[in-house]
Amino acid sequence: MKSRQTRLEEYTRYKCPVCGRTFETYKGCNAHITKSHSLSDPPTVNPGEGLEVTNDGGYFLIKLRVKRSLWDDIERRRHEMNLSMEEFFFDVLGNMAAFGNEYEYWTRRNNTQKELTYIS
Repeated sequence: MKSRQTRLEEYTRYKCPVCGRTFETYKGCNAHITKSHSLSDPPTVNPGEGLEVTNDGGYFLIKLRVKRSLWDDIERRRHEMNLSMEEFFFDVLGNMAAFGNEYEYWTRRNNTQKELTYIS
């Protein structure tokens, strides 16, 4: 089996989370988003971030790419809750799957939800 040489551009291009168009620079991608897409609902996925899901039979494999600042916030919340990273992610996913919008409403009503800080 031949191995394929990876091109640098495959790792350096930024993808618009709204339309999927790719750009060579983060700045170029952000300029495109500002000019081409409504900012009334800013994207929740920033350029360079992404999620890859693979069905592995009875389980799913999730590969997540996030900005360093988001990861730092996740680490801080996990540490505040005194949980392992695995416990933290399964708690978050489990709560959203079980409660959905009701969970979000409950946390806001009780003033326990904190603002996102990683988006700059």
